[in-house]
Amino acid sequence: MTNSDRVLAAVRAQPGLTDAELRRRTGVEPDQQINQICRRLEAAGVLRRVRGPGGRIVNLPATGASLLSADDGGTARDSVASPRRTTVSKPTASNGPSVPGLPGTLVVVPCSARKRSGGVSHRSGRSVVDVLPGVLADGLSVARQTVQRLAKLDESTFLPAWQRYAGSFYGAVGPRLGAAVAAGVPGVILSGGYGIALLSEPIGRYDRRFALTDWPNGLLEECLLAVARQAGTCRVVAFCAQTTTYASLLRRVHWSGSGIDAFLVSPVMGGRGGAQVLVPRASGESMKALIDGRLSSGWMSSDGVAVQTEQLS
Repeated sequence: MTNSDRVLAAVRAQPGLTDAELRRRTGVEPDQQINQICRRLEAAGVLRRVRGPGGRIVNLPATGASLLSADDGGTARDSVASPRRTTVSKPTASNGPSVPGLPGTLVVVPCSARKRSGGVSHRSGRSVVDVLPGVLADGLSVARQTVQRLAKLDESTFLPAWQRYAGSFYGAVGPRLGAAVAAGVPGVILSGGYGIALLSEPIGRYDRRFALTDWPNGLLEECLLAVARQAGTCRVVAFCAQTTTYASLLRRVHWSGSGIDAFLVSPVMGGRGGAQVLVPRASGESMKALIDGRLSSGWMSSDGVAVQTEQLS
């Protein structure tokens, strides 16, 4: 349980606590840390800060909040967050097993060929390498150097990974993805240039499709499992088409053997044309629906595309 989880649990147990009272109840020190956590939770929409009796600021739980709490301060905000122990509903896609709700779930999404230009000239934020165990971190770093030469990587500017990609998937999920990142929802992107990257990881621009043959056998599979373990989650939900290289990688991971329930949510085209646009758009809209708690039985995209859920072994 993170400090943010402790603060939010205390507020939910007794609404109206001041920052000082939260510090005493949770043991989170110092006062400034409590203040920063509460402000981030307010920005994420899971907590309200209002003026109470005597003019002091008190903290109240926001109603209908569905996102995970923000992570702890500093660079930890860019790391993969631990899940809260909450009772969540399990919305279902149109076919297949139930899809878990967002809290406590690590999300996995694909990259895109289209990328936004610009960014900042310095790297600021954590990389997935920072959260991997030493051997895997070294292995991914070395593999990245090889692939990035082939991909003509340009790191003269950096953007968070979720902002760098500009394909139909990212256009469909829209600002909800940024809100999820800000709220500390754990997630990774399967990337042609970086292999696997945190949603918030600062990345440059490159030109390389995601190919399993670019990466040492078993490396990305072990990295995915390690990120899930570091997040403290036992659930993974991935969004991509069934026949993509992304799906092939996800099926190669030994999820169940590691005690993780993994699900692949994929659009069902049923012979319709326009898959190159409709499929990523449906994937993005289905992830947006998951974030909003609307991914239920019978859900369809704005183009009338349903999704099916495959439980990965």
